[in-house]
Amino acid sequence: MDNELDALKLIEIMSNEIPIDFKPEYLDGVVHHINNAAKMAKVLQNAPLPFDDIDLATVFTLGDTNG
Repeated sequence: MDNELDALKLIEIMSNEIPIDFKPEYLDGVVHHINNAAKMAKVLQNAPLPFDDIDLATVFTLGDTNG
């Protein structure tokens, strides 16, 4: 089952949780960028990964001088 993102619903829900303040004339552009982000996420989610040969990235911690 493929669930498509409803960008307008996402904006509505998130605006109730965090203060999102942008001019109404920007709404179409914001929706466009959210939809593009969803498309990019779908590409990444569907990318094949070799589960037997994955090297995890090191984790940066403040004060770490090992590089």
